[in-house]
Amino acid sequence: MPHPRRLLRAAAATLSIATAISIGTSAAAANPHRHHLRKVVEPTHKYYGVYVSQAPASMAPVDRVTQQTGKQPNMSLFYNAWGTAAAAGTANVNVTAIGNACQAGMLPMLTWESWNTADTDSHGVAWSQPEFAPSLIAGGEYDAYIRAVADKLKAAPCPVALRLDQEVNSYWYPWGLKTDGMTNTASDYVAMWQHIWTIFHNEGVSNVLWVWSPNVQSFRHTGLPDLAASYPGDRYVDWVGIDGYITSPDQSFHDRFQPTFDQIRAFAPDKPWIIAECGVATNASKPHQLKNVVSAVARRKRLVGLNYFDTSKSTGNYLLDETDETLTAFKKAIANPVFAAGVPGQPPGV
Repeated sequence: MPHPRRLLRAAAATLSIATAISIGTSAAAANPHRHHLRKVVEPTHKYYGVYVSQAPASMAPVDRVTQQTGKQPNMSLFYNAWGTAAAAGTANVNVTAIGNACQAGMLPMLTWESWNTADTDSHGVAWSQPEFAPSLIAGGEYDAYIRAVADKLKAAPCPVALRLDQEVNSYWYPWGLKTDGMTNTASDYVAMWQHIWTIFHNEGVSNVLWVWSPNVQSFRHTGLPDLAASYPGDRYVDWVGIDGYITSPDQSFHDRFQPTFDQIRAFAPDKPWIIAECGVATNASKPHQLKNVVSAVARRKRLVGLNYFDTSKSTGNYLLDETDETLTAFKKAIANPVFAAGVPGQPPGV
């Protein structure tokens, strides 16, 4: 979903000796919280995640959502642009925010974006930023920065879902395949992703799960390569995330997402999927559509959860509490016990 104006069953106990050797003992010493990620990647209950402005740097917005919906979310979606720190080679991820989410019993889903949101034109954030071309990143231009961030995340107190450069099949990000002023190809994007993943691997980061997250794409969409062309490969991806918003009163979850699901099934059939971003905009059918979205995620076995975008922005008002009816509909749907609730002090996978 375009948002160019937005400035955002193994037990997880001790590592086996084999894992310690494969990762490296020095890395293990640097991070005492080594996690087998299978419990996180393939949870026994589905994730109930939210994006809400200012969280998890501040947990007050999450407390509000918890009070409104009657269930604490157990995933927190948030954003971090590379910005000027990338050229300086210094880590700028919000480790306090990550720690807050962990302590609240929420899996942090960090959407890590290779652009500078302070680079603006007359329309807002500049979509064309050639200094962040995927080919340059793949060529090593920002290796010092990537290593610095990897080392920060390695020390996080719980697993982190890293959603790198989402919605590649777009025109509203510097890494997008159709962004004016950029000459990106799907192979550039794949090379960039694999390069960054390799740096994290070499740094001994074992508590990060990788989320490849395209925007919904219909079969009839012209001018874009097949989604498979920008898929980094099974080795480099833990979750497939799909972004999609419902903006008209006649749309259902099936209408919006099924064409994309059908395409992804052809090349990533064994990966868990998650609705990484979703929302329902203002319309007369919004209460019903909210129920439809949550219920659809609940009954689809391949989907491990969803992140609801609880905000209002230029593309629509997606707030859960837009009316009493919309909030009531979501509250009833998310009460389904298939969705886990966050438990303070017990982040997923720990």
